[in-house]
Amino acid sequence: MNGKPTCTQVRFLAALSGQVVPTAEVIVIYFLGDLHGDFAKLDVLRQQVEPDDVIIQVGDFGFYPHTLANLSLEGFPCKVFAIDGNHEHYPFLAELVNRDEVSEFRPNMFYVPRGTVMEIEGQLIGFLGGACSVDISRRKPYGRWYEEETITEDELQRLVDAVGDRQLDVLVAHAAPPELIRRNFAPLSHEYWGLPADWVDHSSNRVAEAISTLNPKKFVCGHMHRSVVDGDMRILDINEIISIDQL
Repeated sequence: MNGKPTCTQVRFLAALSGQVVPTAEVIVIYFLGDLHGDFAKLDVLRQQVEPDDVIIQVGDFGFYPHTLANLSLEGFPCKVFAIDGNHEHYPFLAELVNRDEVSEFRPNMFYVPRGTVMEIEGQLIGFLGGACSVDISRRKPYGRWYEEETITEDELQRLVDAVGDRQLDVLVAHAAPPELIRRNFAPLSHEYWGLPADWVDHSSNRVAEAISTLNPKKFVCGHMHRSVVDGDMRILDINEIISIDQL
């Protein structure tokens, strides 16, 4: 093992050697990719986390009536903070939580609104959920698309104001900025997705503006359904989970 072991490695090595390590010394902050209402990954994590750990989920959690019905009413053994993505039922979400403040929707499980800044285990973390759907033409005719998915200028400004003159350790978003997408993905086919030629991904652009304005040390998002490591930026695949040491 090269360099300082990560907090997850410390916990693993302690378990192997039979040592008792105080939980406070090995608290882990996890980042979890899109779930889309498939909570099996949470069931696995339920057996692995410690009560003082923290899970931050990067959007497309699965805020739909039929999917949330499958989420245990017992909540979770450690705190889970989830942002919204572009595949959420926004009318249902508005009934479930207050979208203007951090709101508990199951014991120990919290929805985090756009523009929130929290200090978690000494890490200053900003949250900017939301994203634009490239499949809008396939969902809108069936009433499965909601305009609330798009990040607004007001939500971006709320984040900037909340950060102030501090520097974020991590910016958590659902959408990826355009440059990150261009470096790692093929060009978007407007024809394939049924998008007009002048379609603009406003959410992606506003995430880029947040990064440019705030200069966070690390950035993590989901949305793209593929695992990408690009310098200090990370895109999580569906159900992918990493610790903050891996950012």
